[in-house]
Amino acid sequence: MPMEAERMTLVPSRLASKGFRFVFIGSSSLCKECRYRNTCVEGMEVDRVYEVVEISERKRFQCPVHEEVLLASIRRASLEVAVPTSLIEGTTITYRPLDCGDVGCQNYPFCVPEGVKPGDRLSVVREKKVVEGCDRFQELRIYEVEVR
Repeated sequence: MPMEAERMTLVPSRLASKGFRFVFIGSSSLCKECRYRNTCVEGMEVDRVYEVVEISERKRFQCPVHEEVLLASIRRASLEVAVPTSLIEGTTITYRPLDCGDVGCQNYPFCVPEGVKPGDRLSVVREKKVVEGCDRFQELRIYEVEVR
């Protein structure tokens, strides 16, 4: 299953490494007048998780928010999501958040994952594991998915 197309952006040098993941929380007011705005923040979606694919160590810029930034290739990251049913690889589902308030549960980050919004179309990449001992759901499985 193909991943979302890569795009170029600027990443803080202290965080820039291949595989680094981040949630885009929006741009700062300082970005409005920045000459790198189009490359840096335009086209990114708030509350989505992105992953650094490649870093260009030679392309360094000064940023009023993050100080030094590097040119990097990124893409929307695949995510792990808990689903209370069995799914087949390659299928697409509409995401509906699980009704779980047990923030202390080790599986909570999968039940209420960052980067996924209600109604998102998710493509199933593969099943990661079956969750044992969930008090709320009889069957709960964790899948690697891509947001479409």
